[in-house]
Order: sequence, then structure tokens, then C-alpha cells
Amino acid sequence: MPRTLLHLAASFAALALAGCDDAPPTADDAGGPDAGAADPGFVARCDYENPFAGTPECREFRGAGWDEASAGRACARALPGVRGALLVGEACALDDEIGRCVVGDLAADGYVIVNGGDAAACGAAQNGCETFAGGTFTPGAVCGSCVASDEVGGAIVPEEPTCRDP
Repeated sequence: MPRTLLHLAASFAALALAGCDDAPPTADDAGGPDAGAADPGFVARCDYENPFAGTPECREFRGAGWDEASAGRACARALPGVRGALLVGEACALDDEIGRCVVGDLAADGYVIVNGGDAAACGAAQNGCETFAGGTFTPGAVCGSCVASDEVGGAIVPEEPTCRDP
């Protein structure tokens, strides 16, 4: 396994062990499972399985920067080595939704990643959203008030580089 993928896999394993605190969930800016039909900027959704977390994910493409063709291209490479299934005009609707990750500007070319799974994955989903996607996480009903603690940071990038002879 290439070194980068090994680091990524190890990071996800560490994130899966992240705990939760009692902070309340934030307001859901991304809408819910029925938000696609009411949103004039909504284009499509992309269903796929996240191989790192082993859970279903769905990506919603919203905003002026997306059309059916660009959403199709993005869905064809949902994650490295993962091809998703594009459904035009349909919003994500996972029965076991643990949260939504808003990435970028939804008015332009942002998108929403909807994570599926059980409550044990709430902390990992939030950390994955904020650390790997650079997004803002809103926990779903499955997570209740469970959000990841701040104790996990620095999983991939060391605080100080260490140089050693080979």
C-alpha cells in the first residue's frame, strides 16, 4: 500500500476511535433529505460507498457551478478508485444519516456529503468532514448531541517535521 494511502487508512482508524462530547448540534444549513426538490440550485446526487469508513455516502451537487455533465464527471470519481451512481434531480436520503458535510459555497459550486452509518461513527464523520474535506459538519438525528472532541487533531500532518538519515 503506498505510504500516503497507509497514512490515510491509519488516520481513519484513529478517527473512528474519536470520542464525543456533550456539545449541542448546530443548525442544519444544508437542508434535509427533501431539500433537493425545493432548492432551485439543486442538480443531482451521487451514491457511493466510502472505502475508508466502510459506510454509504451520498454527495449532493448544488449551485450555479454545477450542471448534469459536471456532476456526472465528479460522481465518476467520487473518491480515489470509487465510481458513484448519479441520480439527477434526487436529493440524498439515507435511512441511517449520521450527518452532512457542507464543502465550499453552495451558491456557487459547493456540495454536500451525506454520511450514513450508526452513532458510533459520528465523531469519525465529523473529523473526516473537517479534516479531509475542509467542510462544516452538521450531525444528523442518529448522532443526537454527539460531536467529535478536539483531542484528535494532527492525525496526518506532524506538528514538527522529523528529518532522519535513510
